[in-house]
Amino acid sequence: MRRFAFFLALFAMVVLASGDMEQMKEAFKSCKPEVGIAEDTPMKDIPSSKVGCLHACVMKKFDNMKDGKVVVENILQRAEKKMNPLPEEVKEKLTKCADDANGKGDECEVAGYMHECWWDAMKSMVPPKGPSN
Repeated sequence: MRRFAFFLALFAMVVLASGDMEQMKEAFKSCKPEVGIAEDTPMKDIPSSKVGCLHACVMKKFDNMKDGKVVVENILQRAEKKMNPLPEEVKEKLTKCADDANGKGDECEVAGYMHECWWDAMKSMVPPKGPSN
């Protein structure tokens, strides 16, 4: 069960960043100053008002956001390279999150909503813990 939850968390990062972990770390590091956050600020200490902008910056670096909108086709295409076949449920949830996010305001709101929506969707895909038999 824990392995499945870890897999989903890792998958979310891969989908949203569409690169390897080192590329994603570098993107977050380079985006921090771009959105007014000190480079050495730990993620847990980033003000909530800046989180969406940070995600937007990272998404743009991986071509997952253009003109302030989530480009779900790019996310799906890259996700399918990492996990083929991509489960239908994942495709549907990603598409719904992107569609809903793209109805929000500026790119910071769009990226913030996409991140939260996908996180919530991921949690809903993890089977509930139960007694082991």
